[in-house]
Amino acid sequence: MAEMTETTLWLWSASGLQIADVWNLKEEIGNLKEEIGTLKLWGFTYTPQACRFFRVRAESGMLVYHDGKPVRLAEEAFEARMVCEHWELRWKREGKDGRLALLTESGVVARVVAERLAGVGISEGPTACNMRYRDHKYLLWGRYHGHEDGWTCLSSARIGPLWVPWKSPEVETERGIALRAREYFHIAEDGNVVFAHERLLGFALARRPDRVSAEQIGTEERLHV
Repeated sequence: MAEMTETTLWLWSASGLQIADVWNLKEEIGNLKEEIGTLKLWGFTYTPQACRFFRVRAESGMLVYHDGKPVRLAEEAFEARMVCEHWELRWKREGKDGRLALLTESGVVARVVAERLAGVGISEGPTACNMRYRDHKYLLWGRYHGHEDGWTCLSSARIGPLWVPWKSPEVETERGIALRAREYFHIAEDGNVVFAHERLLGFALARRPDRVSAEQIGTEERLHV
């Protein structure tokens, strides 16, 4: 196993929450521009029709797909993930409500979330966990098929178009797009290293799918989300 780095991962989850709670937490964390910098927020939804990427417009905070249509989380999504470099929010439908979870390495984000939760009567905030991590990538399947307004279209005959909220000039030539991810591990009582969590981080250039050999798939795994 590759060498890993020690870190503190803050974790929190609770059931019986609605999409509005996701929105409220996103707004609270989004106000931390001075502490953690301006964030590029994006994510994806799972609906009965498809899995689609969205991004968050900085000026309005609205969640939109590549065609500009708003994301209707409450009406259509059964699962959603909202991501930036510092944290990830997840929501999964459970009946009328759902389970909301937060993963972050930022103590500032954890403090703000704890304060927000306390304000609505939830006393249990994020828990600090000692972890080790390693970074890896998931290769998004498809070849460059155009771009518009900061979105890149990847496409193949098997999966059709996949619009990704990220753009780089190099994607148009020899490169593909990968999701950057971080795997977290803890040391068990018997000394074994055990996988615990994973958090998405952002996008990166990657070798184009038709140029990835069998030996390389271990470090750039193929994924169509």
